[in-house]
Amino acid sequence: MFKKRSSSFTQPLAPIPSPLLFLLLAAAIVPAVRADWFTGGSDAQRDRWVRTDPKISPQSIPNPDFHFLWKIKLPASVSPALLLNRYIGYRGFRALAFVSSGNTIAAIETDLGYVEWRKTFPGSSGCGIALTRAASPTIVPAPEAGLGALRHRYTPAVSSAGLPDQGAVTIAQAEARAKLLAGPAGRGSYGRFRGERIPDYIYAITADGRFHALYLSNGEEPKPAVPFLPANSAAHGFIVVNNVAYAASAPNCTAAPDTLWALDLATKEVSKFPGAASAPSIGPDGTVYTAARGKLVALDPKTLAVKSSYSAGQDFATAPVIFRDAGKTLIAAATKDGRLHILGAATLDKPYLVASLGAAPTALATWQDSAGARWLLVSLPDSITAWRLTGQQLQRAWAHDLPKPLAPMIVNGVVFAASTGTSASPAVVYALDGDTGKVLWSSGRAIAASARRGGLSASDSQLYLGANDGMFYAFGFWIERE
Repeated sequence: MFKKRSSSFTQPLAPIPSPLLFLLLAAAIVPAVRADWFTGGSDAQRDRWVRTDPKISPQSIPNPDFHFLWKIKLPASVSPALLLNRYIGYRGFRALAFVSSGNTIAAIETDLGYVEWRKTFPGSSGCGIALTRAASPTIVPAPEAGLGALRHRYTPAVSSAGLPDQGAVTIAQAEARAKLLAGPAGRGSYGRFRGERIPDYIYAITADGRFHALYLSNGEEPKPAVPFLPANSAAHGFIVVNNVAYAASAPNCTAAPDTLWALDLATKEVSKFPGAASAPSIGPDGTVYTAARGKLVALDPKTLAVKSSYSAGQDFATAPVIFRDAGKTLIAAATKDGRLHILGAATLDKPYLVASLGAAPTALATWQDSAGARWLLVSLPDSITAWRLTGQQLQRAWAHDLPKPLAPMIVNGVVFAASTGTSASPAVVYALDGDTGKVLWSSGRAIAASARRGGLSASDSQLYLGANDGMFYAFGFWIERE
């Protein structure tokens, strides 16, 4: 089941030309820059985009090696997974998925599909436990177009031994990611904040509204939990950025969010912004953006005081998505009358673009292709549609019929979409060509239940979905690790 590559060679290796050596090193390092899935929507901008991948591409997905890998049973419906591609702890190297199920948090080793540790909280599970990891406000750039052909080629995994005189590939990957995601004002996936090395955590909000910080390695809590949300709230869009936690709350599991909360992890002070606020998205300067009562609002990251706002004339149906295009930082959100509003993040004074989507959407995602073109994905009640942004024009490129789809995601030019499903017609995951919408693969009958609470996430050539019956599924390519 688990593939192991032989480390012995019968012939000496020929010297590698310098240009080819550079490309091989770039191919090894670039995919690791954006491998983790930190929070709902992948990152602080909620773009649901995995920039590169060592194996997934439109050319490789039809390969029979891409398939169902494993499933594991948990106590109740499973939340969307947070993913840590390479954790270095006292047990060695691990690739981990963190999910909540009922009143339990589980860390799952994703190479072989077993529970590494679990943490169960007393009392009722309420509306479920919200999870996040610390994310950076930095917008990770798209890979350079010159590496497009190399990125989209199906290649085996690179040995962790690395190349002669270059050090281990794992060290190069860690250094590349640390430089990109960690900085003087941000915190990266390796636990850096304001230049200091600190422990990295999985964060949780439990049914009593308390904020918990748990060690990634074993789920233990070094400090007592802190009051954050009202008890028995449903927490939406939970995220931690620049040592501040954010979440939108609702009074029960089915209600839309009505208040946005911020918890300063240093001072333990709580701020709030009332008014039907959506899940928050974080701009590169730390500004918090939320959709509230027909307005798109920019908020101060600590106090949640209003900095600027834009009135759409209709209530918003999606959370904001932030991206860079043509040298500008832009924000996209859709309203219930089926219009997409794109605004410049700097002022929110007037729309950059307003376009009709044909129906009220439920989620947005965005990516940039290898030619530099900007795309937006829209979840509608009965389909996934792809739109191409050219200047200030939005053109519909393709649509894929799908009943009640979950929010889609993009991995290296492949769009993954899933139906929510029902008890009579379980969820199905599809892989679509990002340029054309052509179906490249589907999960068929592998999933046996609906996935109303679940959501797609991806890392390191594998994707994951939690179902309502407590089953957690993995699909993709096996990853060879030495």
